[in-house]
Amino acid sequence: MKRAPLYLRAGGVGLIVAALVSSSLATAAVLFQPDSAEAAPVTQNATTTASAVTLTNAKNALVSEDAPFPDLKVTVSQTKDLVNQGIRITWTGGKRSSRPSGSNGGENFLQIAQCWGEDKDNPGHPDRRTCQYGGTLGYGSMRDATQGRTQVADQDKRYTVAEARGRVYTGIPFVAVNSRGSVDDRKAPSDRVVTAIQRDANSSVYYDGNPGWAIKRDGNAVDLNTNTFFTRNTTNEVNWAPSSADGSGSVPFEVQTAMQSPGLGCGNVAAGSSKAQSCWLVIIPRGEKDNGSNSIDKPGIWWDSWEHHVATKLEFRPLGSRCDIGTQEQQIAGSELLVNVIASWQPQLCSGKNGAAFVHRIGAETDALRDASGTTPSALALTSLPLDTANAGLDKDPLAYAPIALSGLSISFAIDSSPQTSPREPTEPTEPTKPAEPTRPPEPDHPGENATPEELEDWEADYSQWQKDFKQWKTAMTTWRKDLQQWEIDVKQWRRDFAKWEVAHEEWESTRESWEKTEQRRGQPMTQLNLTPRLLAKLLTASYTESFPVGADTKHISGNPRTIVQDPDFWQHNGGADGEWAKQSIVGVSVSDALMPEGRSDLATRLWEYVYANAEAAAWLNGAADQWGTKVNPYYSTNAKINPTKTAFSLPRDNFPKADPTEKADTTTSDPAHGTGPIDLVINRPYTSDFTNGAYSVLRGDGKVLGDWDKFSIPNKYGKAPRQLFGNQSVIALTTAPAAEQYQTATAALLNPAGRFVLPTRAGMSAAAAAMVPDTTQPKVALFNPNSSAAKEADTAYPLTMPVYAALNPAQTDYDLRSSYAGLIRYAVQKGQRPGTDIGRLPPGYAPLSQEWVKQALAAADEIQGKAPEDEKDPDADPESPADPDADGESPDSPDSESDPDTVDEIDSPEEEPLALAGGTTPDDPLNGLLVYAVPAGLLTGLAAAASVPFIGRFRAREQ
Repeated sequence: MKRAPLYLRAGGVGLIVAALVSSSLATAAVLFQPDSAEAAPVTQNATTTASAVTLTNAKNALVSEDAPFPDLKVTVSQTKDLVNQGIRITWTGGKRSSRPSGSNGGENFLQIAQCWGEDKDNPGHPDRRTCQYGGTLGYGSMRDATQGRTQVADQDKRYTVAEARGRVYTGIPFVAVNSRGSVDDRKAPSDRVVTAIQRDANSSVYYDGNPGWAIKRDGNAVDLNTNTFFTRNTTNEVNWAPSSADGSGSVPFEVQTAMQSPGLGCGNVAAGSSKAQSCWLVIIPRGEKDNGSNSIDKPGIWWDSWEHHVATKLEFRPLGSRCDIGTQEQQIAGSELLVNVIASWQPQLCSGKNGAAFVHRIGAETDALRDASGTTPSALALTSLPLDTANAGLDKDPLAYAPIALSGLSISFAIDSSPQTSPREPTEPTEPTKPAEPTRPPEPDHPGENATPEELEDWEADYSQWQKDFKQWKTAMTTWRKDLQQWEIDVKQWRRDFAKWEVAHEEWESTRESWEKTEQRRGQPMTQLNLTPRLLAKLLTASYTESFPVGADTKHISGNPRTIVQDPDFWQHNGGADGEWAKQSIVGVSVSDALMPEGRSDLATRLWEYVYANAEAAAWLNGAADQWGTKVNPYYSTNAKINPTKTAFSLPRDNFPKADPTEKADTTTSDPAHGTGPIDLVINRPYTSDFTNGAYSVLRGDGKVLGDWDKFSIPNKYGKAPRQLFGNQSVIALTTAPAAEQYQTATAALLNPAGRFVLPTRAGMSAAAAAMVPDTTQPKVALFNPNSSAAKEADTAYPLTMPVYAALNPAQTDYDLRSSYAGLIRYAVQKGQRPGTDIGRLPPGYAPLSQEWVKQALAAADEIQGKAPEDEKDPDADPESPADPDADGESPDSPDSESDPDTVDEIDSPEEEPLALAGGTTPDDPLNGLLVYAVPAGLLTGLAAAASVPFIGRFRAREQ
């Protein structure tokens, strides 16, 4: 029978479960410390691990004297058990930064790079020749430059040659990891060295020696900054990490393995060894100017800057398979949410006599469930929603469901402050000057009757002149009266203008400090972002005008804001019209919508359900404008009368279609010289490969923005715009909580049904689990129903929390395969729930399962495994678990109930710690009973903890 709409299915059972849940929620309300206030969440991504390292200028700089920041203190969040991931670099003791410009690299900032080799002359520090540095091509961040002859440090002279007019060229070569393990450009294999200087192998001649021994190569044949080993599109270096006004700062840094950077080789395992190659993280402080310069315009790996660096070693997980050759492979399929945790569990799962290597095929959960519902052996389905029996062609659901993980969907962002020009102080109006009244000329006195003829003649002349003056005076008086009238009008206007000025000036004074603070944060990352279901709907429906390419017809969304940053609906939840977000001038396609993956998934379904369950969002999608007049792009409207296709955009759905067919027309025929090809929404805003790639793109500042039209390529095509560097980033993407943690991206706080903005933290996901209700078609599967009373009372719940179930038909015919799957489930819900950074632990982005969910999973594992064929003849036989890698029946150890939930606890090495995959006692709550929550059938008791185990190396970024 066809599945009823999700919230109708959940509604009836929600009423029954409400009473059971309410007591749990009351307890949780007392015990939880909320992650967010009503208006804004706490600052995020400050988590460190057990391998975190703190470095100071005083103790760790190669040379601490005369360093730009004497009190610099840097904390690196993780230094061991690394894969391709993000780590967070946090510091204090700097100075307020200035952004790079067209002629300098900025002021008072840090540069961060990854290196592979140790400096033999300075043990405990990397050799600068082995650092991936220079690829960003910015001022003060390349490997080479010219300078005056007298400015060359002694340590740089070997890499310096003379040029014309008293200038010299200095270029620090790059030495890639090599079979000899040599960091010396003179001794390493030549194909592993990038140098712009020709030299004799035995030469140590400096720039002022014999030019025949050391000369610069012809022209630009060798580019130290764009080479075989790294380019602007592949390098992970940070050329400008800014400090705020108080000298503190924090940025994520992409750790690369040999998969992303063959020139570094981090994580590679040499033949005959089990140890992965380590690398180095180096932080270079840059002040206000370089030696011999008035600004920062020289490389940070030149000695004058390099000598003040601090560095720490980075230890990596070995690349490649952790399972022995010949280990049987088993298929698991479905949810992307389990990528990180399966990668962490896998090396333990393939150990033991019945271990298996589980190959995780990410795809639509609906397809995986349909396959798993049959009796023919199939992949174990990983899902967050139950089987749609109508889609599977079944009358009832035959699957056993084992909850094995709790995580969720996240919205990652990297947006750097770019404020508008602050308002100028209003000019005070000048008071009009009152016109002076003309002086009446005095009438000359008559000389009298006894006047002489001469006196009488003089008087007549004076009188004649007086008559003229008096006439002029009368004219002047007429003008004066008019001027006086105008002055009276001007005074009235001035009084009105002055009153307005007083208001404007008072307003300017009241916001001046706020604008000054905003301006001081120019280039700094924005760390808090609140999103409502309606705002998410806008990001998913191409409803902001910048979503479309220049030249496209956007009349159907005219009047809408350019991006979310200009949307008053966004401002009201992010500081108001006077807040920092409202002062931003950030525009562009990468903040007009969110990067989203192609394909079908439960994650997409849950996101659309969250959006459509909100009354404001549903009304907006139906065609109602918001309070500021913004309307939905009609092609995404759920109202068939508004939708130009005459068909309603159906919701919820399991994908993210580019439903608007609008495109910028092809002009290559009409204008062969300057024309460009067509651009539709897919070309303008490509899909990400998956949700994980969304977080990776945010970490790298890659908004997947379309580049220029290349009419010389065959076939003609658009290029890809360079990724945005720190200080200029503006990217939003859909991703998962584990991926956001892996790549250390900032995440948005979402409005939950209780009216609170909550981040995707362990506590937030556990609180959501406490408010979940059973699905009406399959009570073994729980969901967070925004319309349920439990959800509306769960003020600390993260609304996009999703449990993941392992599901299989116990009637499948391959007993060994079912047993292998049962072993995976048992490990997942027991030892797999221990937070930590080591192999086998629960990575960051997941919350531990409750005891009741563990019991449900173990029961489902027993049901899936069933009895061995030979045991069916003897119903009293005690079946052994074929998936148990140990024979001693040891129960999994429990984490310390008194442990700090933010501290990663130690774990023994896999060789020293035997595993018991068979069911045994369940782990104690690692948070000392901090959380109590309800799930299907009144499930109570919960866990909350955090840790980090990023999952696998990412393929190397490619130039396009």
